[in-house]
Amino acid sequence: MHARNVLSIALFAALGLAAGNAAAQAQSKTQAKVEAKADASAAAESAEIARKAAETAQQAAEAAAVMRDTGSVSVTGAVNAAVEAEAAHQASVEANLAANEAVTAAQQATGTAGATAASANPVTTQVEASAATNQAVAASARAAEASATAVDAANATAAATVQPDAVPVATAMVAATGMPSVMINYDAFDLDRSGGLTAAEVSTHVRLTTQFSTLDADANGSLSRAELAGWAR
Repeated sequence: MHARNVLSIALFAALGLAAGNAAAQAQSKTQAKVEAKADASAAAESAEIARKAAETAQQAAEAAAVMRDTGSVSVTGAVNAAVEAEAAHQASVEANLAANEAVTAAQQATGTAGATAASANPVTTQVEASAATNQAVAASARAAEASATAVDAANATAAATVQPDAVPVATAMVAATGMPSVMINYDAFDLDRSGGLTAAEVSTHVRLTTQFSTLDADANGSLSRAELAGWAR
């Protein structure tokens, strides 16, 4: 009798354990499906953030290119503007690549989440959805970083266009009788890069405007470097 009771207890325990395992597995599968759906949602959100970051980067790069092409007040500024505009362009390219990666990963997470919902083994497919989501999040972060770089480069391009030469590349000593000589940044005044300074271009320089016709030795309506150099003392 005792042996029979022990056997019955063991049998009931085994049945209980099996039922418990079945319940746990069912709960695990349900949880996996829920998590896969959440993963897909997070991945989609990350992809959208990445897409907007790429758009911002593209706009910044385009703005930088326009400012670069508009021209700078100095040779140094023009060089720096070109460098910064190129940096903005490269950052925009990186942002777009990262955004595309985020979108692809999000699509994979969404597809895997759908497969998880119908899978007999949702735990495994949920792991795949989670991995795809992590990839989307990482790509979105790279897109945001590249976008910030593009914006910074565009701002630097704008600053470069108004940057004066640290040491004037081409200067002329301009002097007026009885007045001390002054330095003029020739390239800064030569706005149309024609190689000559017109009366309109030097209109903000009172002393130069006053003596313009005297300095314009060949009367061609513009002052050459030689004409200004000859005026220097």
